[in-house]
Amino acid sequence: MVITPEIVLSIADKIFNTRRSVRHFKAFFRVRPMLCATTWNWLDANDNVPNRAGIVHLLWMFLWLKLYDTENVLCSICGTTEKTYRKWVWIMLAAINKIDDAVSTAM
Repeated sequence: MVITPEIVLSIADKIFNTRRSVRHFKAFFRVRPMLCATTWNWLDANDNVPNRAGIVHLLWMFLWLKLYDTENVLCSICGTTEKTYRKWVWIMLAAINKIDDAVSTAM
């Protein structure tokens, strides 16, 4: 399934109350919904989407990259446990790294 920026905005609005605004989304995650959707679609097209991963986990990773705060703070924002948050952030980072490796190899 192809993910659009509108779907990403909708998910972010439900979880993080970003008001379906690109401006608010970018302020929260430091990336635009288009980059998030493109990243997800790239992962999906190359069979690199981790098992049981969702867009929300990619958003958690972008939030971690932007804030680089303690797990306690980030878990409070995301409404999950430290263990779950840590697990998914590192899984998504590893998946993104595979994209980087694929792009580097193609060049």
